[in-house]
Amino acid sequence: LTWDKERVFAAIVKSLKRDGKLLIESASPITCEIKGESLKYYLPEAGDVTIGAESKPASVVLNGTEISEWEYDENEGGIKITLPGGEGDLMIN
Repeated sequence: LTWDKERVFAAIVKSLKRDGKLLIESASPITCEIKGESLKYYLPEAGDVTIGAESKPASVVLNGTEISEWEYDENEGGIKITLPGGEGDLMIN
């Protein structure tokens, strides 16, 4: 785990918070880099992930394609999504 003001890198985590705010939570261990609205990740298999977001995003783009298979959870302050296994890039706009 390493972080600074601009980005966070975490290897093989299931849950990560910063200053009490959810950054990411995953059903299976995830390795990821979070930088602003961008998430680069590796999952060994497809899995459910919650990514911290202070407000409902206008769009979510997975590997260059806008997707609609996600939901915003206001109580948890994040988006819930099933990510495919392997490496991927997610943009939350």
